[in-house]
Amino acid sequence: MKSQEIKLVDGGKKSSTFKDRLVSKIMKSYLGFVDRMITKTVKNKVGETNIANYKELYALEKNWTSIRKELDQLLNQLDTVVYYEDVDKRYSRETGDEKTKKKDSWKIEQFYLYGHRIERGFKRSPLTGKLLEKIPGIQTALFSILQPKAHIKPHHGEYAGLLRCHLGLKVDSPEACKIRVNDEFFHWKEGKIFIFDHTNEHEAWNNSESIRVILIFDFVRKLPFPLSLLNKIGLKMLGKSSHIKNAKKIFENGPNQVLEPV
Repeated sequence: MKSQEIKLVDGGKKSSTFKDRLVSKIMKSYLGFVDRMITKTVKNKVGETNIANYKELYALEKNWTSIRKELDQLLNQLDTVVYYEDVDKRYSRETGDEKTKKKDSWKIEQFYLYGHRIERGFKRSPLTGKLLEKIPGIQTALFSILQPKAHIKPHHGEYAGLLRCHLGLKVDSPEACKIRVNDEFFHWKEGKIFIFDHTNEHEAWNNSESIRVILIFDFVRKLPFPLSLLNKIGLKMLGKSSHIKNAKKIFENGPNQVLEPV
């Protein structure tokens, strides 16, 4: 099965003006250049990172039960959480309940989106928000809610300037919930962080009979100068893209919003 590449710059449609198309093309070229430089500099391996190298993440593990309490409150109002498909229609084929093919197999509650703070997430889960804002270089953060028997198909991120973390929050049957990163399989554990490079192909399964929820967050990768500066500029560009700005509107306003054409 072919892995889907996650596109960050545009929304899958052509920009409405020549200027927009030109800006999008320049952005893609720049990000592609920086991504290649990062890939050459850093070994792109699943196990290259360890939480011991990022001691600021221990606070999340230490306070995971408090985060879980806020999550449980949110799960009581699951109809107010955004469908992943509503954020980007291109991903409608990426996930689905293997038994019912429900649209709501994958839902997300966003806190950060490429540097943009999502106030709705902070208001609904304030303690979680406070813990996340203390992480240096935080770029994206969300609760990832996967329904029973759901499968997120193979995909990969397109930009290597970030590292991705998963914190297990609600994993009732760890043996039935797993993620594949390249050729390696891992099982989420409640209260434990797993770090990996999301440009590696990955896919996820919830083969259990209950909802699986993890906290996903990305932070800026540690890089030598001047690559660190180039990466910072690239991430700023991503945050200003029309697609990201439109997605932010959905997360701020809740489900059933419609992206503006870009």
